[in-house]
Amino acid sequence: MKTIDCNKAFTCESKGWSCRVFHKEKDAPGIYRLVVFNDTWEVELLPSKGFSVGQVLYRNQALFWEAPTSLIDPDRLDLNDDSVRIEGEPAPGFSFLKTFASGIELYGMRNWGMPHTDPQSGQLLPLHGESSNIPVAEASMELLEDHAWISASFIYRSFKGDPRTVWHQRGEKLFEITRTIKIPRENGKLEISDRIENLTDTPLVPDWGYHITFRPEEGDKLILPSRQRANRDGGELPKDVESWIPAKDEGIRTETGFLHKGLLLYEASEGPFQGNTRALYKRSNPQALPKGILLSFPLAPYTQCWSCSGGAGSREFTLASDQPLFEKSWNGLGLEIGASALDHDGNTDSAVSYEGRLHPGESLTIPLGLEMLEAEETERLEKEIRSYIDKE
Repeated sequence: MKTIDCNKAFTCESKGWSCRVFHKEKDAPGIYRLVVFNDTWEVELLPSKGFSVGQVLYRNQALFWEAPTSLIDPDRLDLNDDSVRIEGEPAPGFSFLKTFASGIELYGMRNWGMPHTDPQSGQLLPLHGESSNIPVAEASMELLEDHAWISASFIYRSFKGDPRTVWHQRGEKLFEITRTIKIPRENGKLEISDRIENLTDTPLVPDWGYHITFRPEEGDKLILPSRQRANRDGGELPKDVESWIPAKDEGIRTETGFLHKGLLLYEASEGPFQGNTRALYKRSNPQALPKGILLSFPLAPYTQCWSCSGGAGSREFTLASDQPLFEKSWNGLGLEIGASALDHDGNTDSAVSYEGRLHPGESLTIPLGLEMLEAEETERLEKEIRSYIDKE
């Protein structure tokens, strides 16, 4: 096992694997990315962003979206400020948007959804919480014959206390979050495991969530085995809730969200979750490898498919300087899951049994999996899912 300093350049090779820690010129000074790769896989991790998964390449093809932002210095970030404007108006709690730079992000722990005010403390809890912007200083890694694994931890605090201390090191320790990634030698399943441990002497309920965003082409589909589907914003569902549609005008952003309930339980498990369910990402390009991606994740109270296109240079989101926040379009298709309703409206799946309370010293492990599929397996799984969707 090797310990890696995530704050300086580094290179190593072993058993057909390579690892690099490096700085990208477009990112903030002193911010590094960590990449583990071999002939089949290239997995990018972001130490300055809670060890988020930035990008994954499989056989040289990118799986996740081209995020609309670059990495910024978390020490200079204030997630509760009003530096972001929405339609020209100050929007406190939306500064997270400046950091939207990953393929897989873990959110929370006091709020993973839209900004809202804590009814007990009166504190504004920012969009998607703080977890995805807490840096890690070092990672552990082992490069083996059949797989590589890499792991890193950070502390989630109360963020209250001496203002002279950088925000992510301020206040009482609440949770320790440990992310571990297992990368197979060749074809197979990329495994991600997040462990959340209560470090306090009182019970806590972590309000966690995820954003997983694929890089779409026109016609790509995200197919979920769900019995109930609804438009997040209300109104009628369109005929096609699965396919990504490019923007007619790249300067205008279009976003849709479809809630899914009654998901198929594929594998039962003990612990806080009933078990795991799946989503199938089906690629439309006949030259694409893989043809499909099977995403496995726990049955969670909240599941939403998220699709977005366009928005490059839009004045929908601006900075205080009146400069557009995003120079690139938000072209993404993916999934949001979480422990509570994204909009704080109680709109979760009542059929999902989930106990999120952690007693002192207890931990919760959330597993995610990405499995690369050939054409035949993709078609088989789509038929399996559709048979469940169509069954009365």
